[in-house]
Amino acid sequence: MREIKFRAWFKGNEDLKPMMCDVVAISKTSDQYDTFTLDSQELTAYGGRLAVPVYRINTEENTCEIMEFTGLHDKNGKEIYEGDIVIKHGTDYDSNTWRGEKRVVVYDNGSWYPVAHCYFDVRLIEVVGNIYENPELL
Repeated sequence: MREIKFRAWFKGNEDLKPMMCDVVAISKTSDQYDTFTLDSQELTAYGGRLAVPVYRINTEENTCEIMEFTGLHDKNGKEIYEGDIVIKHGTDYDSNTWRGEKRVVVYDNGSWYPVAHCYFDVRLIEVVGNIYENPELL
């Protein structure tokens, strides 16, 4: 059984810059809203963690992009999330054609894939960024 957890790209507002955050709690607050409690993991001037206020996400008000953990780790042990940009390393005898190319991890039809729905060996995958913090990689 895989661990279920999420992270969020907080898009920023007039007080806080955009940042990647851990989702530390999810609750159903009404038919239209799910409440996501975010923790930015950024150090403040006081040496503590900057706690981002609770943000409510619905179709009209979208302040965050939520990404689910795939349950997989890359070749360096880094957690792989939806929206991560990955690159495949391999050898010349490796038949997978996307070696050396960057791909985005997506969830589709009950499975996690780098874009293009190709087979991959997670031991050869390396997370090099994500689509929110590193769009220049695409």
